[in-house]
Amino acid sequence: MKNLDQIVCDYPALTALGFDNLWRNGFNKSRAELAKSTKMFDRAVEWLETIPRRKSPNYVEGNSYVLKQHASKEKGYISNGAMIAAALALGFTIQYVGPDSPNVYISVASRKKWINSKNKC
Repeated sequence: MKNLDQIVCDYPALTALGFDNLWRNGFNKSRAELAKSTKMFDRAVEWLETIPRRKSPNYVEGNSYVLKQHASKEKGYISNGAMIAAALALGFTIQYVGPDSPNVYISVASRKKWINSKNKC
């Protein structure tokens, strides 16, 4: 598994907000914020490790922003960028939502499957 430093180096447009425009005002600050977010990254990794995967990005329930909200309820605040970095570190498949969105779709199984997997004894 890659660590946060490696992900930050491999993805120069990834910031705490998600994928961003390198020329946007505030980009460098948000990028530095992500690089310092090791605890958020670790919480996101810990949470994603419990989520079943699928081969392709989940366009219905796999939006990185929605996933970070679910994870934050269980683990404490996690930024969108930290969630994306964790997914990349764990080898999940991602796909950009669109050119004007910082979010990605992540290859998580349906929410029903990951809720059920967390309820097993």
